[in-house]
Amino acid sequence: MKFPFLIHLIVLVTLASALKAEDELTPIGAEKQGNMDGSIPDWTSGLVDIPKGYNRKKPDVLPNPFAGEQPSYQINHKNLQTYQHLLSDGHAALLVDNPDSYVINVYPTHRSAGYPDSIYQATADNVGNISLNKGGSGLKNYQNGVPFKHPKSALEVIWNHITRYRGSSVRRKVASATVQEDGRYTLIKNEGQVSFSHSLKGADDNTLFYIKSRIVEPSRMAGDVLLVHETFDQLKESRKAWVYSAGQRRVRRAPDFAYDSAVPFTNGFVVADQVDMFNGAPDRYDWKLLGKKELLIPYNNYYLYSKKNRYKDLLQAGHIDPKYVRFEKHRVWVIEANLKKNARHIYGKRVFYIDEDTWQISVIDYFDGHNQLWRMGEAYALYFYQEKIPLYASEATYDLQSKRYVVLGMSNEERKSIDFGIKAKKRDYTPTAIRREGR
Repeated sequence: MKFPFLIHLIVLVTLASALKAEDELTPIGAEKQGNMDGSIPDWTSGLVDIPKGYNRKKPDVLPNPFAGEQPSYQINHKNLQTYQHLLSDGHAALLVDNPDSYVINVYPTHRSAGYPDSIYQATADNVGNISLNKGGSGLKNYQNGVPFKHPKSALEVIWNHITRYRGSSVRRKVASATVQEDGRYTLIKNEGQVSFSHSLKGADDNTLFYIKSRIVEPSRMAGDVLLVHETFDQLKESRKAWVYSAGQRRVRRAPDFAYDSAVPFTNGFVVADQVDMFNGAPDRYDWKLLGKKELLIPYNNYYLYSKKNRYKDLLQAGHIDPKYVRFEKHRVWVIEANLKKNARHIYGKRVFYIDEDTWQISVIDYFDGHNQLWRMGEAYALYFYQEKIPLYASEATYDLQSKRYVVLGMSNEERKSIDFGIKAKKRDYTPTAIRREGR
């Protein structure tokens, strides 16, 4: 199935108009002003007031600041043509393929995202001082903040996503599921910890972050631990990874886990560079910046994230139950990545839609080697207002051919599922450390 979405590029603004004057931009480079009809409001520092009912002792329980709102309108397969210019090809395909169950509920837009002042200052300091390595595989002189407040190329936008601020050291408990065509699924639960190099004493120069993750369910896999040192320039130095096997009780170096290496337990629906929507080296693709446009994307998904929901309620045959997902209209950067001649990857083309207020990838359309729409990925944006950190509530990849999908990073049923205040040291991210944790 293929929709002529990208043919209608008349809705894209030119790069010249996208590069606004400094005083017209937010501190991280989005357009302050809303759109002409007011459906996208002005940015006014994000969600400043913490909603009533928030308890700092329960940082993973977020009262919904927009709980009283109802959808402004609903899109289904019958009125798709009216709204198709606001949808990605993948979302249009989901509507057509699931006429009896899939809808898109569109709510009022809230530009809720903001960041700590230190990130704003670092972003200002980066202007004119950060550059791409040869070939765009890494950054020069980068420490923190948004590297390219005024991006002039697709790779600069992608690096804004890869390096976006997600806190310092964070611990999370999450569940993931591969949902079969008939709705059956098996949960994989992990406890993970990540530390970004800007906050970790003694961090290696070419390292972006350190992460470790231990499987806690199902019991047959419990105790296995993965450790990754994520490098900036992965052509200069590939990511380092180790695995502790609870069954063998030993640590071994993991094979090269990059590009289209399959992520375990996802039936091949998710590959290495899809995690976090995109990560790793960009060298196998030619990248094209198409401009900016208005798009309906998952946003402010406090209801989807709520501890009141059970996984069995969210996960249904074909797709997540759409009543839990909130869509809003936002401006996004549009990037097209085409596989280079003689390069290898399962995706021949990817089209990225990146939220201007967070630099987070919101939606991706994946095409096969014959330029046919194959899969669609969406990330459910959520703003942790108490920490001033935009993150994902979870992310999903839909296989539009097999009618199966994968959801990563759910935390609805996990107790104390996130902790932003952990104290971490570099020695926490060593093979010795994961051997100890596995035991």
